[in-house]
Amino acid sequence: MAGLLVNKRCRVCASDVSPALVEATRNRNQAAVDSGTLSTRQLDINQIPFPVSESFDHVVAVMRHLYKYADQPRATLQELYRVSRRKLIADFDPGTDSVESVIADLASVGFRNIRVRAFLVPQKRSLPKLVRQCLAACEQSPWIYRHLLRKYRFQRWVLGEK
Repeated sequence: MAGLLVNKRCRVCASDVSPALVEATRNRNQAAVDSGTLSTRQLDINQIPFPVSESFDHVVAVMRHLYKYADQPRATLQELYRVSRRKLIADFDPGTDSVESVIADLASVGFRNIRVRAFLVPQKRSLPKLVRQCLAACEQSPWIYRHLLRKYRFQRWVLGEK
């Protein structure tokens, strides 16, 4: 994800609890690290070390792991709220966490204008380019989009604003 954001001309601070994943991110994006566009940090989601002066315009989180690994998920969401100046964008698995509970948790820490939408690209394996293009087109059709959501389980994206 860090590489995708860097390619969209964002300045990125990527973090993970795993030193191997932090190193892999750094190695895959060495030019961005060298230019100062990408910084990486190993950190535990239960202890986000950024002061208020180091907040971010947008925070992108992989929430499908939040409820599994965070000691206190709401306290962690409160920290994500604290370090976000504008928005939190996160994914979650509706098979594990209900849409209603995720919305309630985000609202309880202060996020507003919370929106949820399906992410119609499977996470388990890569799809051929033509199939990816068809799914992207389906996202533009409300009828097809709703039908796919009723029939298949997809990851969800949630957006909360400050």
